[in-house]
Amino acid sequence: MDNKERLALLKEIRRVIKILEENKVSYAVLRNYEFLSGKSEDFDDLDILILHENFALASKILFSEGYKKRNEVFSKYIGENKFLRIHPRSERDFVEHLIYKNPRVIFEKRIKEDFYYRLSKDDYLVSLIAHSLLGKRKLQDKYKEEYKHLINPYIDREYVSGILDNSLGKGSGFAILSSIKKERFDQIDFKRYFLKFMFKDTKTFFSVIKIIMLKKFRKYSKLFKGPLICFVGPDGSGKTTLLYETHAALIDIPAKKEIIHFGSQKKGRIYRIFDLIKKILKVYLNILSGKITLTDRYIYLTFRKKPFLNKLVRFTAPKPSIVFLMSASPKVIRKRRKELSIEQIKELYEYYKKFKNMEIIKTDSDKNECKTLIMSKIPLTYG
Repeated sequence: MDNKERLALLKEIRRVIKILEENKVSYAVLRNYEFLSGKSEDFDDLDILILHENFALASKILFSEGYKKRNEVFSKYIGENKFLRIHPRSERDFVEHLIYKNPRVIFEKRIKEDFYYRLSKDDYLVSLIAHSLLGKRKLQDKYKEEYKHLINPYIDREYVSGILDNSLGKGSGFAILSSIKKERFDQIDFKRYFLKFMFKDTKTFFSVIKIIMLKKFRKYSKLFKGPLICFVGPDGSGKTTLLYETHAALIDIPAKKEIIHFGSQKKGRIYRIFDLIKKILKVYLNILSGKITLTDRYIYLTFRKKPFLNKLVRFTAPKPSIVFLMSASPKVIRKRRKELSIEQIKELYEYYKKFKNMEIIKTDSDKNECKTLIMSKIPLTYG
């Protein structure tokens, strides 16, 4: 991540945090403190705990600020080819809250650091242990340094041990903290503790089952939902340029992407028909596998002079998630592409106007402004 991307993320996070505080939303950031404090460039998403009573308000605020939601994660394109993903959770739905008798104590102990509220060191240590226990059933290497840093004379061992003992059985908290302090991480049997916790009582059992099922659902939720994003317009209108700009901007989205060029340059009707069929089938396959497909042109001009065949192709081909029509001055396009007359360019635009739900992008304006507008309209939110 370069400096521009880091600053863009921090600026947007500061803005969101300020709005939440102005609306008196009680929250606590769960992780990524090093990035927020400018000590690290590693950043995935913003995990934030919201007081249950404020959760509906927080969601409303994020929607009003242009964020889109999918699988409980809100995301927004913020420029510099970056998306900010925010994962808000109430203390009642917070996976790690199962460890606590009263999870609201987290908000009572939270501390202010720089421009945001974060978990207290005690609760941060509990959350890391609970995350390893409930989320992974193992200790990830990236957390070992965090554990060693948190185990210090200032930690409230009685508080942390008490929470762990309540969920994992008497003496569990002391044993886990001792192993961490001695850096004997292999002595912590997370799988055994997980089973012990899971079968503690009926309510906990069904809560854990629900969490596991939701994780499985999220894993496969992208299947059959691969977005199809089409860029259309006369040659020279800027569609190919903005297509590749958009593809580059999607690098921050955790999903596979593919560009497909419709419209073969080779002569021969039979070849072009088979090429079209191959590309339509490829789009269907991408949709089924959850891959993001961006197309340069699409099927709108296929058999344009033969209405029945044109309708047949449009009926057969997948319906796009969104279509961007590149709109430029016919005179500008004529300068770029001499093979098209101004009359032909106007005729093409009149033809495109027959189709509904096309997003018109005026490519005579600044390229970055066009890209930002496109990214704000793309129906993408990957958690």
